[in-house]
Amino acid sequence: MVTRTEYEEWTLHMDRVDGVDDVTQYGRNLVAFHDELGTAYIGDKHAHVADSMYRSHPVVFLREYVAAALMYCRRNGIVDGVECTDRKDLATDS
Repeated sequence: MVTRTEYEEWTLHMDRVDGVDDVTQYGRNLVAFHDELGTAYIGDKHAHVADSMYRSHPVVFLREYVAAALMYCRRNGIVDGVECTDRKDLATDS
């Protein structure tokens, strides 16, 4: 499944991080979404992954991972201004 995600200039709500599973606050302007696959760092209007994750995964995976992290944070009220706009199923060889 590929999900097209539209990025605006999103807003990060640091006051909503407490109590949300898989999200940790770093400093005053950065949160980390973490799961078994890795960690995405999300700031106000920017997101990235660690260099080690960048070097070990294809860019397509990283893009989808960061998009999923942003959507998770959006569903939990931590990020505003990002939305899922389209979903497509990929044909698989059977």
